[in-house]
This record gives sequence, structure tokens and C-alpha cells, in this order.
Amino acid sequence: DDSLMALAHQYHTLNNHVPLLAKVEPLPECETRSVFILGNGPSLDEHIDYIRANRDKVLLVSGGTTIRALQQYGITPDFHLEMERTKVTYTVLKSVADDAFLKSIPLLTLNTVTPDVLNLFDRSLMGLKLQEPSTEIILNSELGCDSDNLTQLVFANPTVSNLALSYFTRMGFKNIYLFGVDLGFAGDAHHSKKSIYYNQSGEDKLLFDKKKLSGFVSPGNHVEEVETTMIFQMSAKGMGELLDFYPDVKCYNLGNGIKIKNAIPTYPDDVVLADEVFDKAEFVDRMLAHYSADTQVLSKQYTAILEQDIFANFVDEMIALIKSPIATRYDALEQLHQQFKLLNSQYKTKYAFLVELLNGTLQHCHAALIKMLLLPADAEQGLVYYQQGIDIFVNYLEEAKVKYKRELFEVDQTDISDIWK
Repeated sequence: DDSLMALAHQYHTLNNHVPLLAKVEPLPECETRSVFILGNGPSLDEHIDYIRANRDKVLLVSGGTTIRALQQYGITPDFHLEMERTKVTYTVLKSVADDAFLKSIPLLTLNTVTPDVLNLFDRSLMGLKLQEPSTEIILNSELGCDSDNLTQLVFANPTVSNLALSYFTRMGFKNIYLFGVDLGFAGDAHHSKKSIYYNQSGEDKLLFDKKKLSGFVSPGNHVEEVETTMIFQMSAKGMGELLDFYPDVKCYNLGNGIKIKNAIPTYPDDVVLADEVFDKAEFVDRMLAHYSADTQVLSKQYTAILEQDIFANFVDEMIALIKSPIATRYDALEQLHQQFKLLNSQYKTKYAFLVELLNGTLQHCHAALIKMLLLPADAEQGLVYYQQGIDIFVNYLEEAKVKYKRELFEVDQTDISDIWK
């Protein structure tokens, strides 16, 4: 479902001619300008006065739910970032209840995000996310897409702070400061008290189950250790590994959250910023012009590929491999192995996007089929269960072809807007 959604969203955003991140040399000014990446952690509230006092000297970058907190504080960031593909992101943004505020901010996002989100912003730029079928299609020249002028974002997930760091290191910035990128909890609070997770009185709306999610402990930044979640640990690890690729980047961590490798623990009093107010509007305009690759031709090429029967024809090949009769458990395992080999043989072909579409499905279904086959002590009974499972699997794959054709151009409509009010 995620992969199909990504294909559909990319179709709409390309046909709306949203630009993609271009493979270009960084603007020279990026090397000397400072960036504040603002996360929605509890320490954002502690540093808000410092952020406000220095906002004209730096680029302010917000991610995800941070936008609501900044709006409450009367601060407009110079860029906002989003990364989740479902419509939930749209409903969270709409809860800010200030359409003009959102439209005034340029959006940086991944190519998987729903077009409904991009429609909330007047200016947007998409980055190609690794291991997505839409990205595989665009970057595979054998399929007919012109993409030599495009670049991919690395270590861009699992949180929007990863995406922000990926974008701004890729664009050549060397001085990056993390505020509210806590990825852990040194106290009772789990997010900024001005964000959607708390009501106007500062009471927890219980949208984030800290007790249930924070079953991990990690070394802290400015504190000995913090409670954290598995996702936040992965996020911190990814940010540290991204910074390994950019040893000349000075990344400063001012939060009271998790320790991030290669990010220098720093206090506001130790920060030295260039004492220069610059024309940020003009600089942002030049950034967007410089880093944007036009997608008008690409949109036609991408659409033409989606309209082919590539997926259905390949699924038919997969089904054919498991329809032949079997006599032993070994035959059954070999059948599954041949199906697995067929899918993975596409990795280095022009149809590599099929692997991203079907790999998860195949692994889950094969795991279930192998259990049916091998768990019974009696081999004959195992074969009976296996064949019953194969019949279900074949029906599932047949339905997958129908679903693919039905939903290929559909935007996600998941609506949980009531939760965020």
C-alpha cells in the first residue's frame, strides 16, 4: 500500500509540475550561512527566546509538527519540511488553522508526499527518496526518464529532522544548529508545549503515549541519559551516519535529548554567529531557483511508464511459478525459491521498481507459507496446508493486479482530522 501510494502521489506532483531537487554545485553562500533546524522536542521551548533573537542572522527550518509551535510563538520559518505520505500530514497542517501562514513558507519534502500537502504551500521542492518505486522509475534511464539532472537524498528518514539535515547538507551548508531535535526525553514533556500534542492550557492531549513507546535508554546531550523510542534511536543513528559523509560540516546540538554522533554538544552562550542581517527573502528565492529541476517533460515520461501493463505481466509470471503441482516439501520450497529469484533478478534491470513494490509482500507471504509447510510433523499434512495457502496467495496476487490498476492514480484519503483539534 505504501509503495502504491508513493507511485500515485508522484504522478500527481509531477503533473502539477512540482520541481525535484537538482544535481548542482551548491551556492557559494551556503557554505557561510548558518541554519537552525527546529525540531518539536521539549527543549524547543527552552531556546525559543534565543531563536527569536537571532532569527534574522540565520535560516530557520521547521520540521513536521514544529510548525504549530512556531506559529503559536509568532515565528515564521524560512523553510518547512514534511515527509510522511498519508493524508495525516495534511490534517495536522490544517490544524494550524492559518492557511496564509503556511502559504508564505516554502516547503521541502520527499517525492512520496501527498499532493494535498503540497497544495497548502505556494512554493515546494521535492527530493527523491531512496528505495521507493517512484524513485526507481525516475532514475532508471532504460525506462525512458530523463533524470541526469536529479539527485537523491540519503539518510532522509525516519524522522523529519533526518530529512532536514539531509536537505541542507546536500545543499552545501556547513554550519548547522539543532534546536528541539531531542529524539528523547530528559523530563516529563515529550514535545513542545506549544505543539499539537498539548492543549492551550499546556495539558497533554495524550496523542503520544510516552510510557508505551519510550522503553529505551540512550546517552544524552547535556544530560547523562534520556528515555527514547526505537524510532528516535534510529533517527539519531542516521543523522550521525549522514554527518560521516560530510566531515567538513559543523553540526551543533543544543537540545537536552539524545546524543548524536558527530554533532557537537553546545550551549547558546557558546554559539558564535556572523553578526550580519541578510536579505533572507532574496536568498531563499535564489536557493529555490538554483536547486529546482523542472519536471514538465519528466511528468509525461513517468505517466507513460505507469500506463503500461508492466506490473500485471510480472505478477502473472510470479503466479505461474507456484501453480505447478508439487510432490514433496522440497518441491514446495524450490517453488518459493524460484519466485524469490524471479523478483530479485529485476534489481539490475529497468524494472527494478517492481522489487520495491513486491519485496515486502513476498517476504511476509513466503514466511506464512513456509510455516504452513514445515510446522506439521506429518509431511503430507504440511503439503495440504501449503497448497491451501498457495490458493490464498494466488488469489491475493490476482487481486493485487486489480488493486494496482484501481488505485494507481488515487491520492490517499485517510482522514483523522478530529484527533488534532
